[in-house]
Amino acid sequence: MLKFQIVIFLAALLFLTGCADNPSAGITSSTHAAETVVPELQATTATLIPSTAAAPVQQTPIVIAQPTAPIPTGLAEDFNDQKFPASQIIIYIPGPNSRVSSPLVVSAYAVPGDQGKITLQLWGEDGRLIIDQLTKLKPTTGWVAFASKFPFEINSGGESTELTLTSFDSDGRRVAIIGVPLILMQVGDSETEPSGFAKQPFVISNPPANMPVKGGILHLQGYAHPASSAPLVVELIKANGGIVASKQVTLKAAASEEGYVAFSTDLAYTVEKETPVRLSIRQMNDKTPLVDVALSSQLNTLLP
Repeated sequence: MLKFQIVIFLAALLFLTGCADNPSAGITSSTHAAETVVPELQATTATLIPSTAAAPVQQTPIVIAQPTAPIPTGLAEDFNDQKFPASQIIIYIPGPNSRVSSPLVVSAYAVPGDQGKITLQLWGEDGRLIIDQLTKLKPTTGWVAFASKFPFEINSGGESTELTLTSFDSDGRRVAIIGVPLILMQVGDSETEPSGFAKQPFVISNPPANMPVKGGILHLQGYAHPASSAPLVVELIKANGGIVASKQVTLKAAASEEGYVAFSTDLAYTVEKETPVRLSIRQMNDKTPLVDVALSSQLNTLLP
């Protein structure tokens, strides 16, 4: 991990040195999308799409171009685990509860999804958006490593925040969300903690992905790695965003040594014809309940 962080630091140093010679280097315009090289297991590009959020949300991040980066050795076991696979998004830096002063440097791995869209958002403790940036990676079925650097300002000496990364499918539905809690500091040196839990937050064991479900009842079984004390929200979402069924599930047991809690529930649904849906499981933040900090999903088809 130390070697990986050193690579990021050296790349950032070289990038910022270049910016000093050319003030416009590496900074995207607020009105034009820019294309930059990001590392992955195979070469790819990323296009930064300026956010539509209102000021003072940071809209012009600096993207750090890094050498092609392999999956860190410490994550290899998570990627090879068949029962509890690696998350589709992994925030490698900063780790949970890191103390961060401006600028915020984010290093992550992701399966970009159908359109390659990844949204990075930083939420203040009052639920406001401090950073809201949509990055478009080259669509691929493999993993992409990427890094971004975001200046920020806060009014207090320190503030508890939540950093979330979200991927989407071709219909704009959320495929995966991963969040890490951070502490923003107005002054001082950043203190980065190690990366956190890298496996999929919610693992669905039944029904299998892409399996048709019939009879008006979807029996759901799975495992959850709790991101907060909030209940799970299970939803069946159509391609147009309509919700066929929704239910909250409270986790009652303690997590096992593997970090998961088993759960099960039945979702009653009504459809008149074959209906493709995305089965989504999400969990919200304890302090800001409108902010989802973990989400996993899969595709299924509902039959009458």
